[in-house]
Amino acid sequence: MVQCVQKYVCPACGELHDDDEEAFSCCTDPEELSPRAWLKEFLTAVNTQDNRATATPYYYDLRFNYQESGHQDHYCPVPHHGTIFFTEEAANAYIKANQHNLPKGTYAYLNWGGRNPELQKLLESIGLVVGVPYERK
Repeated sequence: MVQCVQKYVCPACGELHDDDEEAFSCCTDPEELSPRAWLKEFLTAVNTQDNRATATPYYYDLRFNYQESGHQDHYCPVPHHGTIFFTEEAANAYIKANQHNLPKGTYAYLNWGGRNPELQKLLESIGLVVGVPYERK
């Protein structure tokens, strides 16, 4: 009887490993998460954050408040800035690190992904790879 053994290739060095976790971590700094472990943490963070009753998929972008002379407050996307984030924590960390380049009052704004099939499939696929199902809330 022939037994098939699946081997996994390390994306960094190309060596073959018996275990996919080993293949993803053989050439990384032990202090850093392997790509697989990072994806697992990422999807867990996405699944457990407050979605503010927003349907999945959702993402954050950057907004700010400005006043036009004589008009009420307006809340607008940060101009010339196409960055999106999957977690509020990442958006807030970006704002803190780059506040010197952003308009005063910039904040993370939760957006609905509009039933975006690519975004939905990406998150579901990550869940299958890392064994943490993407939870639709």
